[in-house]
Amino acid sequence: MTDLHISGIAEIDGRFLRYQSLPHQDRLRITFCGNPPWQPQGEEDNTIALGSVTGLDTSAPTLRISAPLHAEWARAKREHITTEAVRIWTAAGIIRSSPTSTIRYCEG
Repeated sequence: MTDLHISGIAEIDGRFLRYQSLPHQDRLRITFCGNPPWQPQGEEDNTIALGSVTGLDTSAPTLRISAPLHAEWARAKREHITTEAVRIWTAAGIIRSSPTSTIRYCEG
């Protein structure tokens, strides 16, 4: 789990996906970026939620698809989407495990 904000972008099959963490959860939320990251966004927000990859602190992360219109594409690209999520999560692990970060577990 993390309380840090993790963000990454990956290109999969010509589509740009943004991976973002949620506080205190071992998952990354995935949205379509719309424009490539190096181009300015238009006036409209073209981000569309695709779903999330859960279980990133386990040996079996899982893609959860929440966009019915993109479900077929996401199922076909499931392995690549999940691999990119693991890559981004693992890269952020260096930050999560640094001695300067503070993690506090509380009951109640």
